[in-house]
Amino acid sequence: MGGAIWLLVGLLVGCGRTGAPADVGPMIPDHAAAIASVDPSEVLETYATDPQPNLRAQAVRWRVRGGGEGPDDDVSSWVQRAVVVGLTQRGADVAALLAIARRADRDPWVRALAALARPDEAMAEALADYRVEASEWRRIPLALGAWAAGDRSAKAFLVRDLRAGVLDWNVELILAIGDHGDADVAAALAVAQGAAEPELELAIAAARLQLGDLGGVAALQRVIDGSNVEARLEVLDLLVHVPGEASDQLIVRAGAEGPELVTWYAELAGIDRGTTKEGRLQAAMSAERAEVRELALRFAAPGVVTLPWRPRPLVDDKRRERAAPLVESGLSDVDPRVRRQALESAAALGLGVTPAARGLALDADPQVRIAAAGLLSL
Repeated sequence: MGGAIWLLVGLLVGCGRTGAPADVGPMIPDHAAAIASVDPSEVLETYATDPQPNLRAQAVRWRVRGGGEGPDDDVSSWVQRAVVVGLTQRGADVAALLAIARRADRDPWVRALAALARPDEAMAEALADYRVEASEWRRIPLALGAWAAGDRSAKAFLVRDLRAGVLDWNVELILAIGDHGDADVAAALAVAQGAAEPELELAIAAARLQLGDLGGVAALQRVIDGSNVEARLEVLDLLVHVPGEASDQLIVRAGAEGPELVTWYAELAGIDRGTTKEGRLQAAMSAERAEVRELALRFAAPGVVTLPWRPRPLVDDKRRERAAPLVESGLSDVDPRVRRQALESAAALGLGVTPAARGLALDADPQVRIAAAGLLSL
């Protein structure tokens, strides 16, 4: 089975907090001059051709988000997806996404993602090759995208293939099915869950929950109540994308007891759900574990924790004002993951570029440098 698993959150590894990162340092004249000489477009251009696909994808997403062009010939599915995500983040019109949907040489999920971001009749026509696609795992995303774009006949293909249990290891695709499905799709997912491997069973259960089908909840509860910390975090990775009371209850249940990281994740996930007070963000930013501080910054900005095809929520001035000091603190954190997340949150909140953010253009960590250059290019 081809394709790739789109990870919603990376594996979390403990790291203590010891102070400001040495690579930021005092703003001495030579250092300030070096920062001022950084051309963010050159930084993004350099990493857009990096041998590592993950670095290329990050640089391409920021470059496209800032109004630049994506590569036309990169064979990496991660990079192709990054182009679509960058287009959705900058609010591109349907023409740019339609051109991607029409590319038969592109990853089928990337083509479908373009259609889900801006569904219309032209998108449905662009994905019409689902009718002749021989591979089930390639046909499922194409049929989903075509159906969401208005092709009613695509639903029969989607339901049939789901019932056959042929699913790519793609969590994002499964959540998209949950976002755009109906009762027939929910019934097909129930069949698919019965035959799925453990790694996909939880994602399918979450998709069923999105569709109002509580039949898969037991699988989620079993992991939430278990002792496998990594699996519990994976369930939270899924539930943060599932609205509704049942999901709220599961998140609260996950945070009722357990390791610090699990309880913090569940608590912070409740901020936009009304189950946690926003003031807890400040406490989380003072936590010893870097992962907790990273989570605080993720949930400080509405729209950071979202799926590419969903509209990004508007940020009110009061929320922006309250989050700004947290982001500024994160920019000088000792852990590069926190610094990078602070830059992402600054972009989502529409904050101005501060000296601390500009200084990260020379950060020792390449992912931080990419994010800093991306923020400077917006």
